[in-house]
Amino acid sequence: MAFKRDVNDSKHMLGKQKTSTNGLQGWNNSPLYLQHNFKNFKNQQKLVFMRFNFQSLSYLAFAGLILFSSCKKDEEDTTPVKVEPTSYTAKLLGAQSNNAGSFFSPKDGKVYSTGDSLTFAANGVDISFAQTGSPTSPKFVSLSARAGEGLRRVTTVNRATTFTATAYTKAQFDTVSNGFVKGLASGGTLTVGVEQSKVYKFINAEGKKGLAYVSNLTLGTGTDGTVTIDVKFEK
Repeated sequence: MAFKRDVNDSKHMLGKQKTSTNGLQGWNNSPLYLQHNFKNFKNQQKLVFMRFNFQSLSYLAFAGLILFSSCKKDEEDTTPVKVEPTSYTAKLLGAQSNNAGSFFSPKDGKVYSTGDSLTFAANGVDISFAQTGSPTSPKFVSLSARAGEGLRRVTTVNRATTFTATAYTKAQFDTVSNGFVKGLASGGTLTVGVEQSKVYKFINAEGKKGLAYVSNLTLGTGTDGTVTIDVKFEK
């Protein structure tokens, strides 16, 4: 009898399990279950969409920050760029009895001799150095004024250059900008006495301006002295 009851109990439990399984299968196919799963799917879609939007906005914000920083840097960097004049250093000129050339071109930075006179106009020769007077004294002389100083007139193209001794220091000379040189006042004379460590303004026939610093001056024995100059010339 006990054995029979146990068998019946087993059948009863098995029947319950089957009923429970059939019920779960029925729930899986029910409209309520499908609706529940659809809501879950929609929620997952929203979550993915939100994540995508958040990432997109993050990228856009980062790109905007970079662009803003770049623009701000451009706006803040308003320091004007200094334009340097054309510069030459240690140009040696000899007086009329010296073997070194007596003529200088600020156009190309070269020193020329009397034998180059046919090229003076084309090469922009504006300055000559000589020792004139009694006793002799060193001078910068315009090509147009050489005859008046008792010097050989080396060219028929009388380019007129004016000179002025200035009070500028070597430190000021070294730091001038192109705008400063270009803005130098007009005026001057066709000859000017030369002194050691002085800065001279010159203006050529075309109105272009420059500065010449005398870094070294030797008087020699009369008319064979030399002058060494550094030059800043308007671009």
